[in-house]
Amino acid sequence: MAFWILDQWNDTIDYPTLGFIAEPDDILEADAAPDSRWSSTGSGPETVTRYGVGGDPSYVEPTDGHLLAWSAAENRYAPVPSAAATVAAAEAAPGKAEIATQAEVNTGTDDTRIVTPLKMATRLAAAFQPISGTLTGIAGTSPTADQVIYANGAGTFTTTGLTSLGRNIIDETTTAGVRAILLARALRRTINTQTGTSYTLVLTDEEKVIQVNNAAAHTLTVPTDAAVAFTNGTEIEVFRLGAGAVTIADSGGEVAILSRGGLRSINGQYGSVRLRKAAVNTWVLTGDLV
Repeated sequence: MAFWILDQWNDTIDYPTLGFIAEPDDILEADAAPDSRWSSTGSGPETVTRYGVGGDPSYVEPTDGHLLAWSAAENRYAPVPSAAATVAAAEAAPGKAEIATQAEVNTGTDDTRIVTPLKMATRLAAAFQPISGTLTGIAGTSPTADQVIYANGAGTFTTTGLTSLGRNIIDETTTAGVRAILLARALRRTINTQTGTSYTLVLTDEEKVIQVNNAAAHTLTVPTDAAVAFTNGTEIEVFRLGAGAVTIADSGGEVAILSRGGLRSINGQYGSVRLRKAAVNTWVLTGDLV
């Protein structure tokens, strides 16, 4: 009976009667059944050298559970246990590696075992926030100083300004505290002084005092809702500090200004009137009118 051992230096020779095909650097594994011979783990043309039986020093008896691996010390292939002949996989070398357990994947410190897609997905689902349309919408905003993010639709977000008054109200934890803030705000109005001959109200004039100080006549215009969307109920005081006459005008005839007798001017220096928004493009004018 003859045995065949891989020889990495021989030319390629085809021996189909051996029952296996081997090539250089293949590993031959002992097979106890059916005929106790070496079986190739590779594929392709075989490259083998034939050795005799009996006293031939190159004769290797197959042993079940062993592999033929190259022995530099013996300068030939020699039988070794399967585990000892297995090459461990590395970043730059192919080989065998164990599949990591879920616990090892979760810990994240092992660098020798393989991670499967299922275990990786399980770990990601437990450790990270899933993709969310809501979070994506929030991430798409770019708030600047003194702005907050709010929803303006299903899954859509934008920003709006946050004044010091708004911050104070948000910071307050009691109803009584909020009432005190609002009362103080109502009693202490901000003054917007105008020294020109004309001025059109802007959104930040809400709850302010427009103080007109000019020796010449002055016209104060109330804009349309399309131009400035004041909230219904907004109140604005207009005070005549200068000697010049002050007249309240609507924007191009598109805003209704309701006043007693249709009066629109402040009655003399140091007089004042109040504008209150009643509805869309509709304001009520009361006070010292002429």
